[in-house]
Amino acid sequence: MRRRLPFWLAASAITLGVAWLYLAAVEHPFFAKLEGQSLTWRFQLRGPIEPGPESLIVTIDEKSLAALGRWPLPRRLLAEGVLKLHDLGAKVIVLDLLLTGEETDPAAAGGLAESAAEIDSLILPYAFDYSTSARVKPAAAPATLPESIRHTAFPLVRSGDGSLDGPDPSGALLPEAVLLAASRPAQANVFLAADGQLRYGFPALRYGGAYYPSLSVEAVRL
Repeated sequence: MRRRLPFWLAASAITLGVAWLYLAAVEHPFFAKLEGQSLTWRFQLRGPIEPGPESLIVTIDEKSLAALGRWPLPRRLLAEGVLKLHDLGAKVIVLDLLLTGEETDPAAAGGLAESAAEIDSLILPYAFDYSTSARVKPAAAPATLPESIRHTAFPLVRSGDGSLDGPDPSGALLPEAVLLAASRPAQANVFLAADGQLRYGFPALRYGGAYYPSLSVEAVRL
């Protein structure tokens, strides 16, 4: 007589087999692209969700540039805007501009730094560079990144699935030191999917053996 497998054992084997086939399929570029497009369709079917009252987006649009004159905006105007938002009751301000260029007027850069130091809640972005032109070598990152960035690294990281272990950056694109020292820096890197769409973000990125929080995570934390 043939022995039959218990039902639970047969069901478990089938489940594991299907899961293995699924994981193998999603790693294939074709299926990964199909899954990404499916996610886009699902968001479109869901429709937009009205944002809550706890956050406000202040944009610099064409009307702003027509009134203020040029892009990039002078640091003096950014400093005035930051202080105005603070006076209006903003608890945390995220200045989502990568201020890597040098300000022609040193006093203007200093004014923005003074504004940041005064309110103590301004998050300023920097970005890791994944191109081949290295400005800061990853091997020396703990010693070469400014102290204001190094101290933001997570002291404890647990990533069992390797989702945080992406490619090592070739360097870092940093604002002026006076701005970094006066603000709360966070990395603002975004990564596009294979079809050019932005669907996900990393809560932290590895650099020189340490993990640094994203702009969004730091904003929510504060």
